Amino acid sequence: ETAGNKVLRILDKKAEYEFIPKIVAKGRGVHFDVLDQLNEAGNYFVVADTDTLAGLAFNYNRKESATDCFNANDLETLIDKHQLENYSILSGELNTLSTKINELVSERKDLWKIFIILALIFIIAEVTIIKLWKE
Repeated sequence: ETAGNKVLRILDKKAEYEFIPKIVAKGRGVHFDVLDQLNEAGNYFVVADTDTLAGLAFNYNRKESATDCFNANDLETLIDKHQLENYSILSGELNTLSTKINELVSERKDLWKIFIILALIFIIAEVTIIKLWKE
């Protein structure tokens, strides 16, 4: 990828390792996708030819990188342990999950309609009181 006619590279602090990152445009910004090219935590620089454009730091906490997931039984145990209420555990295939989510959404109560009606009633009451108070 280029900055003008210059190739952008990511270089480590000791200048021992460098690579050309994948650059992804998202919205108004640009993101570097380093993929699996950085395996070591440390400080790096974004370089175009000999110009240093920015500094980067990568910190790999291996505990945060764990991709293990909880199953339904583990979730139930955690919820019971922390005494949580008002929850639903959805399990199953993707098409059944979307059906369950649609059922939960249709069961909810639309209170916003009541609040709008009450707001209009209170505005009318306030205007009436103000008009009667002036007379």
